[in-house]
Amino acid sequence: MKIKLVSFDVWDTLLRLDVFFKTISRILSEQNSIDQEKSFKKLIEAYKKAKNLRRNGALGKNVVFASTKIVSETLGIEEEEVRRTIAKAIVETNPE
Repeated sequence: MKIKLVSFDVWDTLLRLDVFFKTISRILSEQNSIDQEKSFKKLIEAYKKAKNLRRNGALGKNVVFASTKIVSETLGIEEEEVRRTIAKAIVETNPE
């Protein structure tokens, strides 16, 4: 299966974001020796920042790309690594 789109659930209605963020944090800690709790807190920080910017219309038309950049900058990792980690988390997270 090929993933064609990744979107953020800004209202926390489709996915429990805390579960998803914990999976992302675990993957980051396994791949980069980043502290899992620290990366989780930074993901929450980036999420809140992106959400506020989106509400104010400051992210423009490319919300996903802008949000990915915010996560990348907040965590101090490359944007491509953010995309790969999110894709892996999608596969590994139980949707229930």
